[in-house]
Formats: sequence, structure tokens, C-alpha cells
Amino acid sequence: FSVIEKFLAGARSIDQHFHSAPFESNIPVLLGLLSVWNVSFLGYPARAILPYTQALEKLAPHIQQVSMESNGKG
Repeated sequence: FSVIEKFLAGARSIDQHFHSAPFESNIPVLLGLLSVWNVSFLGYPARAILPYTQALEKLAPHIQQVSMESNGKG
């Protein structure tokens, strides 16, 4: 279970960062704004998810599905 505990600790860490970091250095906020910029102003309709190992072959389709569901298209 140590892998799960490490995963949850990482999730907790980024949650704490999101809640406490100033807006201008808040990584999740900056990534969200970058995504809006790329789509709305630069016209990039897609993002690349590049798994680095065969074990992650289902990661890109999963992220695509989650993204579609969060936008009400799933």
C-alpha cells in the first residue's frame, strides 16, 4: 500500500499548494490559464498526452474521457 500512500500524499500536497499559493505562482491556476490561452487565443484545439511506457497506454484515452465528461460531452 506504500504506492497508494505516496500517491495520496502527492494529491494532498498539490491540494494544499492550490489552496495556499498566491495566484501568480499557483501551478494549477497557471496550467488552467495556459489551457484557456492555447485554445481561445492561439487556436490550438488539442493537447498531447505522451505516455512514456507501455504500462500507461490507457492513460491518454482515460484523460480524454474525463475531459469530455467534465465538459458535459461524455
